[in-house]
Amino acid sequence: MRLTKALPSILGATLLATLSACGGDAAADPMALIQKGDYAAAIAAIEPQLKTVEKGTDAHKDLVIGYTEALSAENPGKAKDFFLKTMTEQKDFIDPADVKYVVNRMAKQGHLSEAIDVMDRGKKTWPEDETIVVVLGELQKAVESSGDKGALDKLKGLGYL
Repeated sequence: MRLTKALPSILGATLLATLSACGGDAAADPMALIQKGDYAAAIAAIEPQLKTVEKGTDAHKDLVIGYTEALSAENPGKAKDFFLKTMTEQKDFIDPADVKYVVNRMAKQGHLSEAIDVMDRGKKTWPEDETIVVVLGELQKAVESSGDKGALDKLKGLGYL
């Protein structure tokens, strides 16, 4: 799966269909809420769906990615833990493109330490994958330009700088 600028609309359509199919409030489209910056409402809309949608499906993956993105804005540590737990529990479920998307969203939100942890897990899981190599480079640039000494030290400590 290749993530593009169309991802939010694709995720939104899938999540809307999932909400409708599961009896949720179709007006509470989580991706639309995320795009508006209403992360708390997106989290509230996604959490019940995570409990009912079949694990391992495309709908489940869309919910996981959307939930991680929304949760990252509200509680980046919890978002990181949720995403990494999902990677561990469902090894064939998350792929390098998903890691790249999550890392980029966390970094864009200013949560560099959490983005580093997700990238590090991705790098350890797929050490030679081109997508992971690209996201590592993007994250290194973001950390260097941020002036965040803690994030810079973390990248150095992990051997990425």
